[in-house]
Amino acid sequence: MAKKKISPINEEFDFKLLVTIARKSTMWFALFVLTAILTALLILRYTAPVYEASSIIQLSEQDNARSVLNEITVKRFGEQNNKLASSIELIRSKVILERVLKRLPFEVSYYSKGEILTNELYKISPFSVEIKVKDSSILEEPILIEFKSETSFSVVYPFSSSKISPTQEFKENQWVSTDELDFKIDILDYTTIQTLQKDLTSDAIFFKINSLTTVADQIIKELVVTPLNSEAKTIQIKLKDKNQQKATDIVNGIAAEFNKYDLEKNSEVADKILDFIDNTIAAINIQLSNSENSLENFKKENKIINPDLNAGSILSQLDQIQNELYSIDYQISLFENIRKDVKANNDIGKFLLSLAGRTDDSQITAQLNRLQELIDQRDQLRQQATENSEVFKSLSVKLKNQQDLLERTLLNEEAELKAKKEIRKQENRKIESKLGLIPQQQAEYGRLQRLFTINEKFYSMLLEKKAEF
Repeated sequence: MAKKKISPINEEFDFKLLVTIARKSTMWFALFVLTAILTALLILRYTAPVYEASSIIQLSEQDNARSVLNEITVKRFGEQNNKLASSIELIRSKVILERVLKRLPFEVSYYSKGEILTNELYKISPFSVEIKVKDSSILEEPILIEFKSETSFSVVYPFSSSKISPTQEFKENQWVSTDELDFKIDILDYTTIQTLQKDLTSDAIFFKINSLTTVADQIIKELVVTPLNSEAKTIQIKLKDKNQQKATDIVNGIAAEFNKYDLEKNSEVADKILDFIDNTIAAINIQLSNSENSLENFKKENKIINPDLNAGSILSQLDQIQNELYSIDYQISLFENIRKDVKANNDIGKFLLSLAGRTDDSQITAQLNRLQELIDQRDQLRQQATENSEVFKSLSVKLKNQQDLLERTLLNEEAELKAKKEIRKQENRKIESKLGLIPQQQAEYGRLQRLFTINEKFYSMLLEKKAEF
């Protein structure tokens, strides 16, 4: 038969065994239970309750700076966490908390002192104190007040060197002066003061002048700030304190002050953006005017509206001059050939066809016709008379004179055409030089036009952004 292994540690609870032991030790068991009950009652009676207040805030997603400047809105989870983390650290910092403490009645704290517990009379104090601190050594020191009547009180000052005696009485709203402090007390509810002084110890009521830095340090130790929902960008603020109203005011004050601080920062950013836009608009306006003036001066100096349009005009002028030069060269060549044939007594009938319909050469055409008529008359006369006859000689003289006249006319025409050709060549060189400058002008005009366009678009964009903002 196998033996059951017995563990050295009893892992089972035997209620019967407990009852048996209790019966044998009834007195000790009753004493233990009574002691536990009394201890619990004392703890509940003389331990001040601790209250927890909480508040939830949601971070704003609005970002005017990025929306105005067309930056990409932050959507990544990591950047959301960064914003949450920075906001949490800001809420935990003294920057927000000290602003809250300045808005709440934390300059002076009021207390009622019992035999064991001391209660803070936050916002329910039956008296108020107005102070003028001279020396910071008085901060956080308790100043005991004993009210003698509805209008008088005595003071137990924390420094023994003070000239104030505990038996010395002061009047309500009378300034009490010490080396560290000037203060006066205003009695708000004397009935409550009497109750407190009757129910509590002799030193029942006192006040302390707070150091906001010390108060802030104490609150920060109990302040819990955690992200509630990273997707919704919500933050929960919690604070534990023995005074329910105080904890509530601080938590709500932190939430409100954070929102106010965030709004101030956004307003500050907005003001800086508007200043940037205004300053940039002023600068761009100057640049825009300079660009416009540069563009106008370029057009005036070069006497053009647009180099591209001017290039077409110049090419058209060059074609026209080239055609004129070809025509001049042809006329010069034609007149030279006529002179040569006239001197050589060759047939000039072929030139009449070349000159037909040219109004500019009507004089030469007329002289050629006259010369041709004389030649025809001479040829006919040869059949009727000899070359030694007077009629033939007279006709020969007329023919010679007509040849000389035609030659002089042709020479004059050739000189005029050559002069005209030289003028056209000079004009051609000038126009070709302008054509050579067109690429440079096009580049400069394009640069000025681009600069003007950029400034104009940037100026318009800034005006639109300012209107949107």
